[in-house]
Amino acid sequence: MTLQKSLNKTFRYTFFSAIKSYFYIPLIGLAILTFSIPVSSLYILKSLVESYKAESTPQNVLKISDFYKYCIFRGSEMGSYADLMIRVCIVILSVILAVMLFRFITSKKTVNVYFSLAITRKNLFMSNFFAGIVMLFVVIFIPFFSTAIINASIIGSSRELWLATIYYILNYFVLALISFGISAVVISVVGTVAESIVFSGTVITFTSIFFFCMEALMNIFVWGSPYNNFIYNSGASLKLIYQASNPVLFGRSSASSLCELRRDGLK
Repeated sequence: MTLQKSLNKTFRYTFFSAIKSYFYIPLIGLAILTFSIPVSSLYILKSLVESYKAESTPQNVLKISDFYKYCIFRGSEMGSYADLMIRVCIVILSVILAVMLFRFITSKKTVNVYFSLAITRKNLFMSNFFAGIVMLFVVIFIPFFSTAIINASIIGSSRELWLATIYYILNYFVLALISFGISAVVISVVGTVAESIVFSGTVITFTSIFFFCMEALMNIFVWGSPYNNFIYNSGASLKLIYQASNPVLFGRSSASSLCELRRDGLK
């Protein structure tokens, strides 16, 4: 019992120490996502409100709530671009955070100090891992929850708004979890920080690189390939067809389409 209490204390200590030591990394990511999501959403909504005010007449007052259920990003094109930028930001943030949290493994001196303490390897790894997961969840949750609050205060709360918000949070959190998990495992196996960054990036983007290369080779060597957009301009793409199996791009189509919901788009 005493040993278990001691292990629990050391787990809590290393967990909070990891957050205290590296909170500035997710803080930078939080600042970027806050500017990219809630701030831009607020600007878009304010612009729409002013636009409808200008078009209103005393007999016909136009309100944004008459036209929109919610608006996180304006239009599917902007939503697609924003989604890609958010994904890139989350992957980079997850890799950097994993490298910083587990870089002690690459230093023999640091490893000897840690493992000489009353901390098991499992507790040390798991406490740092859970600290990283919590920080990444907060980085994703705050911007999207803030955006939902902004939409609810300007347009009004709706079931569709909160479902879209939950989807965004879960989709990007799974992406962060995959990227962070892969990077944590990689840095535990390789010998240096540089190698861990290179190998983590390679593993995470392998599926995207693979389908890009396959499509390029089919365009060159397979005459009549439906993916040869230079000849057929069909818009077909292996990357889109197998998007669900891509750890970086899965859910991208839905994320792009959920960026706004107009009332005239309701069935």
